[in-house]
Amino acid sequence: MNEPLFEDIADGVRATVSPVEGACWSPDGTLVAWWLPRTSTADARVRERVFCVEFATGRVVCALDSPDVVRALGWLDRETLMVLRDWDGASILTAHAIPDGGVVAEAL
Repeated sequence: MNEPLFEDIADGVRATVSPVEGACWSPDGTLVAWWLPRTSTADARVRERVFCVEFATGRVVCALDSPDVVRALGWLDRETLMVLRDWDGASILTAHAIPDGGVVAEAL
């Protein structure tokens, strides 16, 4: 992930470079997650990308590539992000460990 996520727009104020969807705060308020629709990408299998960002620093803690349309995000706890996706005409709910992004559980 080499593309910048933020730009400085005023002294001490940053904005996201692209419009984001589904922003969701972690329960402790230290992380924010959102997804970016992927209009163009070198990897055609990646449709959208979910980012988890440390709010205070802007550091990307985790980036998850999705081959499916992301519909919603929610935090189970500070270390588990739930991602709801459309998958082949159905919905799939995946729990991802943060910061490594690994799959903890999945339900169709």
